[in-house]
Amino acid sequence: MRGDAAKALAWYENMPNFEICWNRRRFLEWRRNPENAPLLIEAILLERVLLDGRPQLEIVAWLAAIDEDRTDEAAARDLFWRDARRRLGKLRRLSPRDIWQVEILLAQRIPKPQNAAANGARERELRYRPAQAAQTLRAR
Repeated sequence: MRGDAAKALAWYENMPNFEICWNRRRFLEWRRNPENAPLLIEAILLERVLLDGRPQLEIVAWLAAIDEDRTDEAAARDLFWRDARRRLGKLRRLSPRDIWQVEILLAQRIPKPQNAAANGARERELRYRPAQAAQTLRAR
């Protein structure tokens, strides 16, 4: 029996400490227009803890929400990720490694927005690359 408990504890210790719960709820306007009320997808951070030797999930914080119909829009994802990162930054119990793991869990459902400045730099690089290649050939 003790060997089984030790194996279970070792297995539990190797699991990630945090998990994301995805909750769907109606937007605040549902009372005015229940048929057309949009659904929000909420990300709730849960922590794995042992209570009386049994694994339990405790709610740590509500992170962010996004309109279910707008998950493909860059602006909505930007807002979601800004809210989520702000909340994660305020949680003092999270280490940088924990924040990184939570962001990976969030990105599985809501993709991270791409940096507009990086995209612009990449486009400029591709646009000017043929000219730079021609200049290096002339210099030789």
